[in-house]
Amino acid sequence: MLGPAGIAAIRTVLPPDLEIAAVGGVSDTNFGDYAKIGIKSFGLGSSLYKAGMSAAEVAERARVTIKAYDAVYGA
Repeated sequence: MLGPAGIAAIRTVLPPDLEIAAVGGVSDTNFGDYAKIGIKSFGLGSSLYKAGMSAAEVAERARVTIKAYDAVYGA
């Protein structure tokens, strides 16, 4: 897991128009950190679902995540 700082570091040697998606450790709490380095695509897993969660719990996590994403990137 690179996180925003690691992605920013490797981005310096990648084509500037290459879209990078962050996965691992991404959640509704850190979209802003990724936005600062130009990341807008994500693969989310455990921040949305953990074993044993009900469908209602997953739906609520999804709503929170979408709201946080829209707050950072615009609806």
